[in-house]
Amino acid sequence: AVRTKKPKYLLFENVANIVSKTFIKTFNDWQIELEKMGYRNYCKILNSSDFGIPQSRNRIYLVSIRNDIPGSFYFPSPCDVKKNIHDVLETDVSDRYSLSTEFKKKLFNSEDVEQIELRRLTPKELFRLMGLNDDEIDKIIMSGLAYYKLNKLAGNSIVVNVLEQIFTKLFINRKA
Repeated sequence: AVRTKKPKYLLFENVANIVSKTFIKTFNDWQIELEKMGYRNYCKILNSSDFGIPQSRNRIYLVSIRNDIPGSFYFPSPCDVKKNIHDVLETDVSDRYSLSTEFKKKLFNSEDVEQIELRRLTPKELFRLMGLNDDEIDKIIMSGLAYYKLNKLAGNSIVVNVLEQIFTKLFINRKA
């Protein structure tokens, strides 16, 4: 599609491991192909915790701009907004998210786990960790997807806060 449509801008996001020794050749080959198609590339690893999200989620971002589009691109700097996990946790959570005593015994390698309260994150919490607001999350949850599908959907998402900052730099604050 890139070869035929020739969009002005491309955004690629992936796990930071894509630039590891194992995968760097594939990543570099992709950038070379984009250059052959008339794009200049900018890439950087960004961490969601630097953009107001209470989780460390390192991802590589590759912004490609068609050569006929003037100007340079600079990735956003970390923001000052800091949140902690308590900012995304719900207060009244169903017992269905609690971890079993057997699982806690294996996890802690101990029989004395009755007082330890651990649970899975709810779909709302998972999507909050991706930067979605509660109205958006409620629409997704109301779609009727099963918990495991909601979990997968949230886990495969791009962190909204990071995406907003990249788009702001790309379309609003870009230097021509």
